[in-house]
Amino acid sequence: MKAVVYEAPFKLAVENVDDPKIEQPGDAIIRITTANICGSDLHPYEGRAPLDAAVRRLQLAYVEALAHGRLAGGPDGYSWTWAPGGDLLAPLWPVVAAAVELLTAGAAVPVKPCQACRFLFIDQSKNGSRRWCSMDDCGKAAKIARYLQRRSDASGLNRPGG
Repeated sequence: MKAVVYEAPFKLAVENVDDPKIEQPGDAIIRITTANICGSDLHPYEGRAPLDAAVRRLQLAYVEALAHGRLAGGPDGYSWTWAPGGDLLAPLWPVVAAAVELLTAGAAVPVKPCQACRFLFIDQSKNGSRRWCSMDDCGKAAKIARYLQRRSDASGLNRPGG
């Protein structure tokens, strides 16, 4: 079958690819006859946004969240509300929506993964060199680990035969 493949900004190619296969019990194969794209889908095409697995997972989570969202009017205007329910992912819906809003609102912000845990943070340091979500937690733990490693390395050099 044929597929449109992203190669680089402003460059797509039509390639022959293997037919899809059902690999797990919950999988399904569907025939797409019509497709539309959102304006934010153009960002990777134009080279303005990363196109990687994490962004794709965020897109899928956003679609899931929006399926449970409602646009509700109030005294201050309209806002998203989330359908109450017993879904375990319900607490993440507003977080996912906020993450998408952050990534799509104006100029790109430096969102980085913490080097010590799996959290993301906005790097607001002057030189863009922040490495941890929190200096009090992850930063301190990383510095202690480095200190202990240097101390261990130094003590190994001073031992006879070491």
